[in-house]
Amino acid sequence: MTIAMDQKTCKPLAILVHEGSLHDSKIFDEILFELKKRKNKVEN
Repeated sequence: MTIAMDQKTCKPLAILVHEGSLHDSKIFDEILFELKKRKNKVEN
């Protein structure tokens, strides 16, 4: 499981549940993709 938190408010920005054991670089790419997608939704 990966949880991305806002640095200032400590509110969760995204929570991803992974199957199996992923390499850290794959987790980083996944969470970055999700955060960008959510930011675009908020801006539109």
